[in-house]
Amino acid sequence: MMVGTYCMPSGTQGESDDMQLLKCAKCGGAMVLEVTHGGNVPPEWVAGKLERSFWTGVNTKGRTRHTVATYRCTACGYLESYTE
Repeated sequence: MMVGTYCMPSGTQGESDDMQLLKCAKCGGAMVLEVTHGGNVPPEWVAGKLERSFWTGVNTKGRTRHTVATYRCTACGYLESYTE
């Protein structure tokens, strides 16, 4: 994924050759990848039924984890999130 560009992955992990332009579903404006500042950990989506854990809050052991990327429209501010 390219940070600070108007592109997103086309469904496969790859270089810029696999990138495509992402347009806003609401107004058609350009979407940019939102990034956090200060070293925050990006959110993740975990497959399967939620299992509580005493130490970590949610048990994710042995489950597939996907990083979630959020894109913002430069024109209207609409947000869309995707897993990678």
